[in-house]
Amino acid sequence: MLSIAIGLFLACLVAFPGEAAEAAARGFGVWATAVLPTLFPFMVCCQLLAASDGPARLGAPLDGFMRRFFRCPGEAASLALLGFLGGSPSGSKLIAAHRAQGALTQAEAERLACLTGTVSPMFLLGTLAVWVGVPGVGWLLLGGHWVGAVVVGLVFARLIPGEDFAPALRPPLRRVPGPVLFREALASSAEAMLLVGGCIALGTVASAIAQRLFPFMSTGLSAGLHAVLEMAGGAAELAALRLPTHTMLCVLAAAPSLGGLSILAQNLAFLSGANVRAWPLVLARLLHAGLSALIVWMFAPQATPVSVVYTQTLSPAMHGIVLCVAPGALWLISRLDTGRKIR
Repeated sequence: MLSIAIGLFLACLVAFPGEAAEAAARGFGVWATAVLPTLFPFMVCCQLLAASDGPARLGAPLDGFMRRFFRCPGEAASLALLGFLGGSPSGSKLIAAHRAQGALTQAEAERLACLTGTVSPMFLLGTLAVWVGVPGVGWLLLGGHWVGAVVVGLVFARLIPGEDFAPALRPPLRRVPGPVLFREALASSAEAMLLVGGCIALGTVASAIAQRLFPFMSTGLSAGLHAVLEMAGGAAELAALRLPTHTMLCVLAAAPSLGGLSILAQNLAFLSGANVRAWPLVLARLLHAGLSALIVWMFAPQATPVSVVYTQTLSPAMHGIVLCVAPGALWLISRLDTGRKIR
């Protein structure tokens, strides 16, 4: 079946070479201008943090919490945080690395993959907010995106069966010298970004071919199909639709949470060595899309212009929270690095 699908895709590339080349150029353009600048620095930093002693030290006091609610070890709290900050596929890359070292079981890796299937916050706060043209709207989209992901993690922690490692049986992670670690983080992140760019380009080409094969599709249906195949370019087309602001926000909340086949392919490519199955990730992202759209629908104001609400209320509040949390996180990391016990 897969061979037939690939053969049909090749035939379409030969039949529509101009459209395919133009679509690939658009896909790589979105990757170079909207995805690479925001995702690559986050991915490098997440790789460096994940390889440090911080996740293991921070995970110790959170072990009971993570096991009770997410059925994962305490170290998974740090991996989930880094996955949320870096977005897909950096979370999958971190999970695969820990799974390869024996620090996660297959069931734990699947539960954590369902929890961390998010997009980069910089894409929501920067790129998507600019496309929508509503100042500060990215904070609402990010809040709905993250809350929906946490709920998905809670649900699939109960749905995915499997044994967990006892803390005494969990092997220590491999430690790498600083210069070697930095080189490995840069090389692996660059390789991952090439994979991301290839998936985006292929998804964009598939969307263009579908539009050529089915020219009767409406603009909205075409944009939705593009978002299902490749999220970034599809989100740009959805943002260009003339929809009411409240409806537009709900649609744009669902699209990044769904992720599309391109992001799914990226995550599965990194998780292939971890024996993570595809069906939990697909169901998790479907639930995530519905929850994110519901949250935004509930909290997005309909009568008051959203730009006024977000610019004057929500955006300063979220900035204040970040400014309060960041020094605390730095203090916590410094305490962990010195090896002192936190009471």
